[in-house]
Amino acid sequence: MGKLKEQMDVVIGHSLVDIEARFPKIRSEETNISTFYAKMCLFETKADMCLINTGTFREDRVVEKGEIKLEHANRLFPMYDEMVVIEVTGE
Repeated sequence: MGKLKEQMDVVIGHSLVDIEARFPKIRSEETNISTFYAKMCLFETKADMCLINTGTFREDRVVEKGEIKLEHANRLFPMYDEMVVIEVTGE
């Protein structure tokens, strides 16, 4: 179990603000975690719009500003959700 703990302690980024991921918030209003995730999806797919099922976010808490470790990402996004891009004409 020591090797897994080591891997989960790897710093993958930093946040200057607390990350809001509490269920009452993410289920009812825009939060910084949903905006961040949507922007990542838009960047990756080059799409014009992104819809997210908030069930994607699985950790019901505020992640305090500072180091973001792989453990945080794994708890926030424990499942691999597929991104689907659909082209529509607007008609």
